[in-house]
Amino acid sequence: MKKITLIALFSLFIINTYAQCIPDPNWSGYGLSPNILPNGTVGANYSTIISFKTPKDSTIIYSGQTYNAIIDSARVELIKNYPSNYTWACNKPTCTWSGGEKGCALLSGKPDSNNFRFYEIKVFVRSWISIVGLSFQIERLDSSTIDYYIDGGKNSLKTISNIPAFSVFPNPAKNNLQIDIVNFNGNSFETQITDLTGKIIYSKNLNANNNNIDVSALPKGMYFISFKNEDFNYTQKLILE
Repeated sequence: MKKITLIALFSLFIINTYAQCIPDPNWSGYGLSPNILPNGTVGANYSTIISFKTPKDSTIIYSGQTYNAIIDSARVELIKNYPSNYTWACNKPTCTWSGGEKGCALLSGKPDSNNFRFYEIKVFVRSWISIVGLSFQIERLDSSTIDYYIDGGKNSLKTISNIPAFSVFPNPAKNNLQIDIVNFNGNSFETQITDLTGKIIYSKNLNANNNNIDVSALPKGMYFISFKNEDFNYTQKLILE
């Protein structure tokens, strides 16, 4: 059984249209890929494909108990912070997918001089989850971010190569967690671990020289781990076993 939960899907921009896109055949993960998009350039047409797959089964913490769960379906509710002259379209008109299904979405547009900057695109997804052993279904609203940069030349705020990236290993983890950091030049960042209900169970300021977390006291299951400061906010899934 895969201990994976849905982090994010894609936006429903026009419900009666759909994208002519093909999911990345080389990507076999769950959730969203990629979480950092290729950068765009002012005045140049832009189009990129984002692949996704919703897991069929998962684990969930409900009322303090860990349960096996089945993701029946998920639907995009809202997307925020993307360029105003861009459009999104899913490969299904309703932007709704069943658990275990793989799909894609197409983001396209032509950025102008008002668009060049760094974007943290926020995606909100509602999922319907059945818990094994319980007679009712749970609705949950999740969110995640996709990083995107539009290059406007020498006055640009950032370049995509200078955007920091974070990953954790091992994942799944048992006792200790190591944070791998690329392109981070700041003094510190806040790290939070939350359960699937959004409750914060770990919070600490870390830096490039202090980037180990002891997770041995945390219950087994699925979590989200986030890294943030005034310039960025990244979230990814974390499995403890």
